[in-house]
Amino acid sequence: MAKNIESKSSGESVMQPTITGSRNHLTPNKPYAVVDVGSTKIAIAVLNMDENPQLIYGCASTKTTAVTKGKVTDIDVLSNNISETLKKALNSNEIPNEIPGIVSISGTHVKGVNEIESLTLNNSHGVITFEDINSGITNKYGYNNNPHSSRRVINEHHINYILDGEHAVINPIGMHSQDIKIKKHIISGDISEVEKLESAAKKAGVDVRGLVHGGTASSLATIKNANKTDNLIMLDIGGGTTDISIYESNCLIYSSVLPIGGFNFSNDIAIALGIDYTQAENIKIRHGLTDIYKPSVLDSFKINLADSKVIEIPVLDLCQIMKERAQELAGLILMEIESSGITNLKNCALTGGSSQIDGIDKILTKTLQLKTNLCRPSENQYLTSEYLSPEYSTLAGMTTQIIDSKPKLLNMNSNNFEKLTQMSKLPIINKTSTKIKKLIKKPYLKSVRGK
Repeated sequence: MAKNIESKSSGESVMQPTITGSRNHLTPNKPYAVVDVGSTKIAIAVLNMDENPQLIYGCASTKTTAVTKGKVTDIDVLSNNISETLKKALNSNEIPNEIPGIVSISGTHVKGVNEIESLTLNNSHGVITFEDINSGITNKYGYNNNPHSSRRVINEHHINYILDGEHAVINPIGMHSQDIKIKKHIISGDISEVEKLESAAKKAGVDVRGLVHGGTASSLATIKNANKTDNLIMLDIGGGTTDISIYESNCLIYSSVLPIGGFNFSNDIAIALGIDYTQAENIKIRHGLTDIYKPSVLDSFKINLADSKVIEIPVLDLCQIMKERAQELAGLILMEIESSGITNLKNCALTGGSSQIDGIDKILTKTLQLKTNLCRPSENQYLTSEYLSPEYSTLAGMTTQIIDSKPKLLNMNSNNFEKLTQMSKLPIINKTSTKIKKLIKKPYLKSVRGK
């Protein structure tokens, strides 16, 4: 049975500040907004960055009709939706000042590609430093570097570094090489779609500091790092789209978006039974499933037709309708895997509101020939249990990303780190390194660096 949770008649959900130490009667001095813009709902978490960066001030979600298949169809309506949701999260009737924040993005215009770029060493000694590997943080694929490009870079994910044209390593700092390249997975979106989303958020009072690919954020919330090493595919099945993310050895190497989600299941029901979309959506939530071997297929439900007639429909008929759509989705996902050229996948992880449709995991297991599990956001001290269900995986992942963005063990901007970087350039250090390099045979260097 489908378990899409948003069953409140108003379509709204609000979490007021309940964490110990929160100040319910005051708006935070330094709020930070985490905005998940989906095809069917807006979900926002407001972080209190003033007193404690691990404190969630409030959360709220509201349904929206201004986004279709991840694309903004009405900027004004979306802006109003974001504004109202933000006010609920702040527990305020107004937004006094523009609030900094990040916004999620999805849609078929979002694409992922792998690129290899050469980095320039900043010293003549061949020792790779922190500055060297950070010299390639921008790329030629982005709009910021090419004003004539129709694409905008959303996120970059480092895969590995290539030394001397053949040695792949994860962290090259301190190694010797005259030729270093970086391999990255770059996610970009159509610039017109990106600007419409940014415009709606800005009108709503959000100072957009960055965009986040929704599928990647969901992965961060639901997949433990230990599982990413198993080479898996992450599927975030939302209301209008399905975000695909493939991980190999804990690195994102492939991403894409399919224009199929929960909307398609509800629309199929509406067309097949001759009813309106709202009634079809409620039927999907209450009776929807894709497994014909479930005992509940022997049950029935009533529908209201346009001529005021009430008829009874077998659940088995509903199951057949939804099963066909689920099989089509599974087939398209299989085509994406085949086109990617990746052949060593071991597991499939499911999340998103529509991933809770009963039986869809079995269809994916059969079609993809992969063990498939439904995943929900990992429990943490940031969000209440209401926001730790699959439909809020993107919001949970974005929240985790912001909270974890401040280094806990080593501050890269601190004087200590600068001193360490400068030490690697001292003549005595480099002379010693050169002598050691000459003493060690080349085959041993290959084994150390890896292939």
